[in-house]
Amino acid sequence: MSTPMMSVTMETTSVTQQTEEAFSTATSAVDVFLCLFASLLCLFICTGNVLTILAILRTGALRTFSNVYVAGLAVADFLVGVSLSLLALFMIPRLRQTLYFQHINLCVFMQGIVIGMVLLSVEHLCMISVERYLYIVKPYLYHRIITKNVVATTMVVAWTLGIFYSLAPQFSYRPYGEIPVCDPSENLPVEYLVYSNTVIYFITVAVIIVMYTRILKVACRQRNAILAVTVVVKADNSNVSPCVMEDESAKSRRATLKSVKFFLTVFGAYFLCITPMVVCICVDYFVNVSYILFRILNLIALTNSGMNFIIYSIQNKKFRHAFLRMLPCVNKCRRSTPSPSVVSDSDK
Repeated sequence: MSTPMMSVTMETTSVTQQTEEAFSTATSAVDVFLCLFASLLCLFICTGNVLTILAILRTGALRTFSNVYVAGLAVADFLVGVSLSLLALFMIPRLRQTLYFQHINLCVFMQGIVIGMVLLSVEHLCMISVERYLYIVKPYLYHRIITKNVVATTMVVAWTLGIFYSLAPQFSYRPYGEIPVCDPSENLPVEYLVYSNTVIYFITVAVIIVMYTRILKVACRQRNAILAVTVVVKADNSNVSPCVMEDESAKSRRATLKSVKFFLTVFGAYFLCITPMVVCICVDYFVNVSYILFRILNLIALTNSGMNFIIYSIQNKKFRHAFLRMLPCVNKCRRSTPSPSVVSDSDK
């Protein structure tokens, strides 16, 4: 049974340890590793998302309404990558003291841009799920609701909210107390960091889960319909080739199922990377979380901003071909290889 004196002693010890860690200038191997990891992650995220944006702009087949949201997601992820350059400097104790402990605005800017862009990412994923839901489940409403003006309006609203949440900490942060630690739970008000952000995050995640659950139900029914039609055609026309058996509607349904799997993978990666960090931020207000654990979970969460490029390259053939076309060696090979039509004309 703990006494009040024991409780005060434990609290004092915790504060002392926190103070020593905050003001320590000794650079450990973990600090160097996290700094290098954040630097490499910054380079990878920025490069991957720039390539994603260029692929959509240069490839006509990728200029769809859903990919407008993908481009917006790539811009948000690019900004997260830029903020990682600040986070990489933060990992070095001496730089942490001279840059962030002595300049609270820089500390709060780094925290705000990460939180705002992470929320903006989940907003884009939510808009993609609603767009896919209307396209697959209610196609008769899709062409009436999803227009250029609607897409532009939703993008403006999402980015306005994202920028607001990125800049809001500059006007609501709490000045340093006795311990000048660049810690979100110490600098940012609980109303901003926990209540509003957590509510927005879990509401949008709930909407995404509901949308994809309904999409998958319809997709399963369509898949069963395709299999049933294929079996009937095979029974009636044993000599018909598979290419003839598959009509255009069946191919369209299969392409739709692939797009659902593609965007569901993007959301799954986001959810697995971000949720531990969101939970950690909430817990940190009630129980002190280790700085090392907090920074590791933060880097894992930010890693998601570079995963979409990998998912696009693996699962989407159009994106993969667009990325390959942007490689200098591939373009050089394509230019040096004459097309069949040119060769035939010269032979004539």
